[in-house]
Amino acid sequence: MTTLQEYLNQKYPTREEKEQVKRIVVREIYYERKSQGITELLEGGELDLREYVNLEKEQLIKDLEKKVQETQQELTQTKQNEADKTKKIERLETKLKLLEEAKTKLETESAERIRQLKQEIAELQKKLTEAKQNIQQFEQEKKKLQEQVNQKNQEATSYQSQINTLNSEIVDKEQEITE
Repeated sequence: MTTLQEYLNQKYPTREEKEQVKRIVVREIYYERKSQGITELLEGGELDLREYVNLEKEQLIKDLEKKVQETQQELTQTKQNEADKTKKIERLETKLKLLEEAKTKLETESAERIRQLKQEIAELQKKLTEAKQNIQQFEQEKKKLQEQVNQKNQEATSYQSQINTLNSEIVDKEQEITE
């Protein structure tokens, strides 16, 4: 019998394909297999979804929570109504345990991913703050340099004016000498 993990690994064999998956709906998988003529149910077992990085885990958690509740109700009904209870009760208890473990694992992975993202955001905010401070320092230095350039331009203009005055005086003296 095939497990859900084996089925997913066969359907999405490469890391790239797994990264494209956004939702895993067990009911849809069941109908897909049924349309292919496959009627055997998938086994439970441990589910490793770490390579499915774009998986909408919140929805999967909700789906698993719903499945847990349905299984709990089925287990309660079975305990009350069915004659051959033992095997079905064991199967349902196992199924319930696996579903709860998968849900807990997904919640833990989601919480860890959220923690990682918050840490990355904090680091990026720190870098942004540092970059803003650097920009402010550069702006202040730019302003100082611009003031120095303006001062040097004024000095150059003053010197040019003095040179022009001296040239004018030289021309006047030359004209006086030649006359």
